[in-house]
Amino acid sequence: MIIAHLSDLHLGFRAHGRVERGADMRERDVAAAFERAVQEVVRLKPEAVVVAGDVFDRPDPPASAVVALARGLETLRVSLPETK
Repeated sequence: MIIAHLSDLHLGFRAHGRVERGADMRERDVAAAFERAVQEVVRLKPEAVVVAGDVFDRPDPPASAVVALARGLETLRVSLPETK
């Protein structure tokens, strides 16, 4: 049995004040790493996916972090419809 475990995503993490085209570059890096992790989970086709720990970096995440999470979860739902 394969169980995928994603933990401490910290979506929305911002650091170093580096902004390009209105987006914090560290936040973008964290979201991109989450996207790669989701693609790897899809490739592995686990029987269950567990998301634990700090999903967001702070209690009031920016909308971009909520969107990144929603997109990732939707990808998992569509790509792995039988996975718990």
